[in-house]
Amino acid sequence: MKRHKKLSRIFLILILLISLAMQTYQPLIAEGEVSAEIYLNGVSGNDANDGSAKETAVKTFARAKELATAYQSVTSIYITGTVQITGEISLEGTNAVLKREASTNGYLLQVASGAEATLKNITLDGNSEQAAGATNALINCLGTLNIEEGTVLQNNKIASETQRRSNGGGAVYCNGSKCTVNMTGGIIQNNTAMHGGGVFVYKGAKFNMSGGTIQNNQAISGPTAWNDAAAGGGVCVSDGGTFNLSGGLIQNNSAEEVGGGVSIGTLEVSLGNNYLNMTGGAIDGNTSGATGGGIFIQAAYGNRISRATITAGSVTNNSMLGEGETNFLFGGGGIYVNGYAEGYGFKNGELFLENVIVTDNEAEIAGGGYAACPVSNTEIYLTDGGAIYQNRAESAEDVFIYSNTSEEFGAHGGNPRYFVSNTMLGCLPYHWKDDSGTEVPLNKLTGILTGEGVALALHTDETGSADTQNLAKVFITGNYSATRGGGIGTNGNVTIGKTDATVEVRVTKNWDDEGNIKEIRPEKIEVELWRGLKDVSVDLVYVGYETIIPDENGDWSITFINLPKYDYFGNECEYTVRERKISGYLSEVTGDQTAGYEIKNSLAPDTVNVEGKKEWADNDAPDGKRPESITIRLLKNGVETDFKTVTAADGWKWSFVDLPASENGVEIVYTISEDPIPDYSAEITGYDVKNTYIPSKINIPVTKVWEDSNDVRGYRPISITVRLLSDNNTTGMSLVLNQDNDWSGVFSDLPEYNNGVKIVYTVEEVKLNYYDSVVSGDANKGFVITNYFNPPPPPETTAPETTEPSETTAPETTEPPETTALETTEPPETTVPETTDPTETTAPETETSTPPETTTSESTEPPETIAIETTEPPETTVSETTEPPETQVESTPVTDLHAPQTGENKTLFIRAALVIISAGVLFLLFANKKKKLN
Repeated sequence: MKRHKKLSRIFLILILLISLAMQTYQPLIAEGEVSAEIYLNGVSGNDANDGSAKETAVKTFARAKELATAYQSVTSIYITGTVQITGEISLEGTNAVLKREASTNGYLLQVASGAEATLKNITLDGNSEQAAGATNALINCLGTLNIEEGTVLQNNKIASETQRRSNGGGAVYCNGSKCTVNMTGGIIQNNTAMHGGGVFVYKGAKFNMSGGTIQNNQAISGPTAWNDAAAGGGVCVSDGGTFNLSGGLIQNNSAEEVGGGVSIGTLEVSLGNNYLNMTGGAIDGNTSGATGGGIFIQAAYGNRISRATITAGSVTNNSMLGEGETNFLFGGGGIYVNGYAEGYGFKNGELFLENVIVTDNEAEIAGGGYAACPVSNTEIYLTDGGAIYQNRAESAEDVFIYSNTSEEFGAHGGNPRYFVSNTMLGCLPYHWKDDSGTEVPLNKLTGILTGEGVALALHTDETGSADTQNLAKVFITGNYSATRGGGIGTNGNVTIGKTDATVEVRVTKNWDDEGNIKEIRPEKIEVELWRGLKDVSVDLVYVGYETIIPDENGDWSITFINLPKYDYFGNECEYTVRERKISGYLSEVTGDQTAGYEIKNSLAPDTVNVEGKKEWADNDAPDGKRPESITIRLLKNGVETDFKTVTAADGWKWSFVDLPASENGVEIVYTISEDPIPDYSAEITGYDVKNTYIPSKINIPVTKVWEDSNDVRGYRPISITVRLLSDNNTTGMSLVLNQDNDWSGVFSDLPEYNNGVKIVYTVEEVKLNYYDSVVSGDANKGFVITNYFNPPPPPETTAPETTEPSETTAPETTEPPETTALETTEPPETTVPETTDPTETTAPETETSTPPETTTSESTEPPETIAIETTEPPETTVSETTEPPETQVESTPVTDLHAPQTGENKTLFIRAALVIISAGVLFLLFANKKKKLN
């Protein structure tokens, strides 16, 4: 009885606990109300709410994440009022993203001044399709914001073509001097704003980017093109902002006006110092309607600074499309620097580049690599400098500097200052040329360009060196401008490299020609500058040239200026000069770099020129014997005094110029000779040479050798005949060899070539009886024909059958045929008709009662047999044992119909629980009934 009571109590307690558990379980959101959305309002929300509707929005990000973590069905957390954030902000562990609610216009997240927040593994979405009226960035940062891997800031479009919206930054608004944004990872994409489609750095704020990607953002102009001009498709810096770029990627952004990738300043006055410091990263594939496809650098207002310093990284594949409403004459596909003439209240924007290669850029009009507007200031140095080459444009493929002060240019008109190094990064001279291909004098590479519509147009045929590539850290390549400046366009100040330590080399000309007695003194001379290294033995390198024109006082002198004192590697340079040849004068150079050089010209004696040409009489050399070069020697009174190597590239012509006509009053006789040319004869007429081809001939010896035991059998013929073959064809030529000529002869004066192809000669001997002939050797060494005696066979006879049995084939009955021993007593395996005994079978695939597949004949007739000619059994193949043939059984998986299937364990468990509970109830009923009966 007691036991029954105890068991009854246990079952009652169990049922009670289950009931209590079911009643006390309460979800965070009432059952039936769980949805894919949670609402978050940092202004009027309350964390006591369930967040299921705008009216019941929670207040903090932490509470919203708690709900999204508890309910994995939540995919969107809609923000209806700005949320203050600090610490780590992540939605890791949820399926949710933060989104702008359709009617919400303000910032979604805000980092307060003095606070710090870190975004990672979170998506913040502006929901631009539904929230089309948004007017503020996703994030307003007044403190410190860290953007790390897994962060996506996207789809916030606050630009308007009908309203001015100066509060920039489609994704992030970096606002004020206490704001710092550090981006080490993540993505900012598909956002729009008037200034800074992706990020706007404003009023002393600082943006540090070392990783991540800013892509596919857009800056869109407001209603008035100049006042509301779009700037900075990816990033815009204004009113004292700083952008430090050391890594990451800014790609495929666009601006309707300036700065497709990055804009340092806007087209409005900026009241602060704006900076871009680029030490790494890439700005690639961005576009602008007006200036600065990759980077735009605005002029500074007053005495402020607007500056970009780039010491590493790449600016590649950006484009200035020329479709904007604002100025784009000097486009700047990669980079554009703006400036103003004095008196307009602005100071030129500044660009500093170091160790840069500017190549493979294109401009439709001029300055494929670099184009400078009239108020620009260009300085291109050797030290940490640049290499500008292989760019493309209709004019001035590499460098274009333009002067114009007309009203057309207004605030941008003027006379540009410039200094262009004569040597590129890596110490390779440029050898600059103008559009006509004429080399530009060195001193024209520096100065102030004056005149209306005057241009310095330069290109180089040099393509850099291995040192150029190894030293480069900045790459401006693949950019495009619809006007000028494919790589770089500027109306401001551009400095490439650092100011070089320089030297000057002065050159003075003196004439020793008896006061120009022959009146052959030229109006100008050209002097070449060559560079070596002090105290180092190296080949001199031609740097360039300068022209000396006498002044009004008859002074013939010039100074090479701004020459680098050291090469890129710190070696001190040493310069020398050479005068280009002046007809009728001898030149003598004295002096040194420090004291200057003096070039003294004295009258040369009367001179003559020896000029000649070559004539080839060889039918255009079909045999390929004409040489690639010849040597012509000049003889003075029969003694060699000079020579020249002449090739087809010289037109097979030569000349010896300015030769003295006489010596000690006696006329000098000049003649020439030519070095012999194999297979050609030479005929000299005056100073001309005619070479006639003499086809080469060869001789081929032939020798007979007998291997017949000195003709012991007497079969050797009196003579033999040898025929000559040319390329396996008969020539009709033959030799008769006999004992009188020692069985040898020679095919003489044979042509070696046929139409330029060497002839292959062979020989054959006319067939001899009782001898086998073997030919060895070749046309070069001669042929040897060896004859081996092959005696005739003895007369053929038939032996009597009784004396010598003939070769016969043994009768088949003499030896039984070969058989294979039977290993068993079973008959051999055979194929029989369906009506006879079972034949070889194919083993069944499964162990069933299905009869095995058999192979039978097509009829019931017995198979054809071959009679055995002897009484021995024929060779047969039989099975090795009396067991039936081995069969291959393909296993078939057997399904246990009583085993639990997938998902049944859970059902069985539930059924078992119900059975136990039912049994307990029945037990209690039974116990109570028994109690009553007692």
